[in-house]
Amino acid sequence: MEVRSSSHWLFDRWSCLAAAMIMEACGGLGYTFAVYSQHIKERMDFDQEDLDELGAAKDFGYGLGIIGGILYNFVPPWMTILIGAAMHIFGYSMVWMTTSGRIGPPSWMLGGFIAVGVGGDSWIDAAAIMTSLQNFDKFRGTAMGVLKAQVGLSGAIFVTLYKAFLKPNVDGYILLVAVAPAVASIAVSAFVWPHPCDDEVDAKDESIGKRFKLAYGATIFLGLYLLTSVLVQAYEDLSRPWLVFYAVTMLINLALIWSLLVIFKPLCRLHEWWNSGGALAIPGEEMMHLPRIKRKTSEVGDMENDQQPLREKGPDSQGYIEYSGDSEIFATSSGLVHKKGYIPVQSHSETDSYSHIPSDGHEPSGTSAEPGTNGVVSKTGYHPIEMIPERDSGVIKELALGDSQEEIGEQVQIERQSLWENVKQINFWCLCLIAMLGPGSGLAVINNFGQIGRALGSESVELFVGLISIASCFGRLAAGYGSDVLVRRTGYPRSLCLSMAHLIMSIGCLILAVGNIPLLYFGSFLVGGAYGAFWALVPTIISEVFGLRNFAALYKIIGTCSPVGAYILSAKVVGALYDEEAEKYVRKHPDQQQQAVHDDDDEGVNLCMGRGCFGTSMIVLASVCIVGSSIAALLAKRTRNRYARTNVTSPSL
Repeated sequence: MEVRSSSHWLFDRWSCLAAAMIMEACGGLGYTFAVYSQHIKERMDFDQEDLDELGAAKDFGYGLGIIGGILYNFVPPWMTILIGAAMHIFGYSMVWMTTSGRIGPPSWMLGGFIAVGVGGDSWIDAAAIMTSLQNFDKFRGTAMGVLKAQVGLSGAIFVTLYKAFLKPNVDGYILLVAVAPAVASIAVSAFVWPHPCDDEVDAKDESIGKRFKLAYGATIFLGLYLLTSVLVQAYEDLSRPWLVFYAVTMLINLALIWSLLVIFKPLCRLHEWWNSGGALAIPGEEMMHLPRIKRKTSEVGDMENDQQPLREKGPDSQGYIEYSGDSEIFATSSGLVHKKGYIPVQSHSETDSYSHIPSDGHEPSGTSAEPGTNGVVSKTGYHPIEMIPERDSGVIKELALGDSQEEIGEQVQIERQSLWENVKQINFWCLCLIAMLGPGSGLAVINNFGQIGRALGSESVELFVGLISIASCFGRLAAGYGSDVLVRRTGYPRSLCLSMAHLIMSIGCLILAVGNIPLLYFGSFLVGGAYGAFWALVPTIISEVFGLRNFAALYKIIGTCSPVGAYILSAKVVGALYDEEAEKYVRKHPDQQQQAVHDDDDEGVNLCMGRGCFGTSMIVLASVCIVGSSIAALLAKRTRNRYARTNVTSPSL
């Protein structure tokens, strides 16, 4: 994948993150299926089984992202985004043409249309996530948290727009869903590029933590704002002007969140310039983009007389040279140089013995050196290796290998593995089971929450859906930032957070099994928060366990396990148990069945009221989550050695 290096603040990795946030804020519209599902049911004359199959097709559409994940490794990110946007607008446009009466496809074709539309979102998601992981290598969990939080809020964002400007025009909402995400993704695709990052520069750059905290704070504020809006609308019938006010204020908040990440640097530079009276230092992150210096072979002999520092840094005016190669390491009298930074050493005496050492510790072919000379010629004709004291040879080897040979060797081995080699590993199948059990259980609850609320006599189903969406946002933020803090400060595996998320999901399901309406608020919040946490943790863990080479494909393959688990748990567990309880309820209350038949109410014929309708199924889902927690703990045990050094080598937030 091509890497873009740009010193302009408008085209750096932060503008890429802001663009990814915009695309992710349009990427969770599959969760708004409930807004137009009843409209499709009426227009297409579907029964409940047909509608459930359409919902399953929607969920399985995310699996189309596997192709986009594989293609991402061979094409620029903008091309993946462009293809995804085309799929999105085609799929949802066909759904709009169907509901508006312009075409009349069979049910299987309509399922294919909506699957293609959702699959386009998955393509865009692959490009946004993969690029952000590359740009923030040491802040993967934090970056995933802020990105996936946008997905959690996307449903609430578009529902707010629907209520303010379109309700009750459902066809208009479907058209909005078809056009707006595609246009937004294409508009910002030029900003989505991998940018080089330096671990040592990141470790010293305090602005990184400030920017992430700013983004987290602004996102939390927006989530609380939307939560307040949902609560107010649940208890008050607001007029259209008030709904428009809420929607416009929400859009302003979104614009501030996305723009603050980009303009943070120029604002800070302006503040420093103002306080310093016009003097402004170049920050370390921009130093990476200064022109690199190379010397030709003919200039090697002049190295002894060239003692002028190439870059001044600090009051001691000690020289630093930036290395532009990929393999060799060289040194000058002012410092040892390797590709990750600038490591000064004490100057050597003339009586020391000298040696030349490339990064692999062996003399490369095509190089030669005489004792007492100032350098050797590398096999490329560039990047001279100055003679250094024999006592410092081990230092260079240590710099070349990083903190330990074992760590670097393990990472290189992981990055060299093929996709098939990744799939054959036990860790891969552990993550697949985790995605089926935890997120699958959460998706099963979310898909059936309307029936859960109705069975308990609640009329505020939209409120619970809003709570789940907003809780999902908070769960993604907490899991992303919290897991990064846990890994850096303790060195514990990130998979432990995944195990805790399963336990929280289990507690939420048990609370829902109680069947008490006030507890539905708390239970729905826990389920939504845990479900959001899964999708902030899983991508980060995949990148850390398997590396970034095949990340996009692995992420989409493992992500496909969630709708598979949701289909099994929803249709074969929750649905089957509900039907059994509904039959018992109808036998006990035949008068309600007769009334439903008289009113031609299909839902009333299969009516079930009371805590028993979903109590048993919620207990089963809670047990499934406990199994998932155990598998996540096993994964943590298997990967603990990879995280053991993180609290020493990684920068802190």
